[in-house]
Amino acid sequence: ALRAPGPVRFLAPPAAIVAAVLMSLRTKVLFFSGLMDVLVPNPLTASPLLRVADTQFLSKKKRGWAWLYLACGLMKMHSAFLGPKEASGIAGWAVALQVVAMAAEGFFHRSIPRATKVLPGTIFFNASLWIWLQVAAWRSVRRTLASPPTSMPTPTAPPPPSGTKGQDDSTARASSSPAR
Repeated sequence: ALRAPGPVRFLAPPAAIVAAVLMSLRTKVLFFSGLMDVLVPNPLTASPLLRVADTQFLSKKKRGWAWLYLACGLMKMHSAFLGPKEASGIAGWAVALQVVAMAAEGFFHRSIPRATKVLPGTIFFNASLWIWLQVAAWRSVRRTLASPPTSMPTPTAPPPPSGTKGQDDSTARASSSPAR
């Protein structure tokens, strides 16, 4: 029989709350935004996790949007625990994809009823999140480039002793000529 290498521990509810409170704002926003994308209905489909798991629902179009939102939500949740530069890349693509999908379906294809009332808030939030992620990454890169190196490299070989090959010509001539 297969056994776990050790006991599996879960955070007790108070410890989980403390861990959530100590997370950075970027981590909280990305994690909970991704969680909402996975669990809560959105303008394009019902709850993505339930829609993907429901085999009785025959429309493949709605299931495709559910897969998209499920993937984007998981990308956001994953990027919540990365650095600002990595988060702006991963979550930035997920957010940008959601904005393009909602705008195309709602305003170009007109497949979302009352799109002018339903979509602007969600599109504005996602566009603002994308801008915020890009600014955070830009600040992180700028801070990294502006900071001095942590240590200067030290030479590995000692300097050559005087009177050997390492001297320049004027020093060699002066030492080889007899004193007057």
